[in-house]
Amino acid sequence: MDLKSSKLGMVKEAVILEGHRLIKDAVALGAKLKSLYFCEASALESLPKEYLQNVTLYKVTFKDMKVWADTTTPSGLLGIFEKPQQGELIAAPDVVLPITLIFDSLKDPGNAGTLIRTAAAIGCEKVITTKGSVNVWEPKVIRSAMGGHFCIPIVTGLSWSGVHNHLQDGTRVFLANSKPSHVLSKTFSKHLTVDDIKEVEDVELSESDNDTEDDKDAEEMEHEELIKEMNLEKLSHEFHKVPLTVYDYSEIPLAPAADGNIPAVALIVGGETEGLSALAKKFAYNHYGHYVTIPMNSRVNSLNTGIAGSLILYELRKKLLTFGKLNQ
Repeated sequence: MDLKSSKLGMVKEAVILEGHRLIKDAVALGAKLKSLYFCEASALESLPKEYLQNVTLYKVTFKDMKVWADTTTPSGLLGIFEKPQQGELIAAPDVVLPITLIFDSLKDPGNAGTLIRTAAAIGCEKVITTKGSVNVWEPKVIRSAMGGHFCIPIVTGLSWSGVHNHLQDGTRVFLANSKPSHVLSKTFSKHLTVDDIKEVEDVELSESDNDTEDDKDAEEMEHEELIKEMNLEKLSHEFHKVPLTVYDYSEIPLAPAADGNIPAVALIVGGETEGLSALAKKFAYNHYGHYVTIPMNSRVNSLNTGIAGSLILYELRKKLLTFGKLNQ
């Protein structure tokens, strides 16, 4: 295994965790530990002996450890774990709520980890990341999530056209907005008509119909999918101007599903700098979605994405729990 190529924290089909706490927590949750790299034998003493069964041990120099580790001051212990499959749940939570958290080109590792940790704590159904989002298996995200990765199914690298395949029918879609509502409202166009929006959708449909997958290898298809996504983002720019309803996070409109069960919900969180993409807003528009904002002092122009998303997630949890007893 070439650890020097894993500076981003991920070997193919494996994940690197650094430090005693992350390693112990991951094993306790059921993650499969494959090998351990250590500088001193004493580094293994704090690990229960049963954790070391069927685990390959490698003693390495501190110099090599500094090259491989992601932290400035390495702890002297690295664990190589089997990476969960797409959507695989390692440690089942006590309660699962029908909430899906979606990252829309979210690039900050700290915010991503905070949101994964919050989603796991709440008992969300899954986390989805769209193309352009941070690699959620990189070390900074994993450290920030503190084991959350193994407590919730995670599906990564989806295009917006494929997101709906991972949601329940009738899912209520909400866009998390970290800016004040009056700032958001200024971006809406009062002159945009339904025909204008339909024209954009027709162009996108035409472009999608021109796709063909004949005689293309996986790499070529992935490249073309990325180009198509970029073109659709340009074509969808008008959706930034579409006036969706804006709700305070304490007034999110939720009601029981038609069958009386708890409604399924999806919360889309964008990047702190770029905000939500036009494709994310188009997705919300097509699913009769709404914006959700958090009130703040007029002298503060935005909230940290991780904090804003976490506040909204807990508000969704509170509202869903009022709809009856959950299946546990």
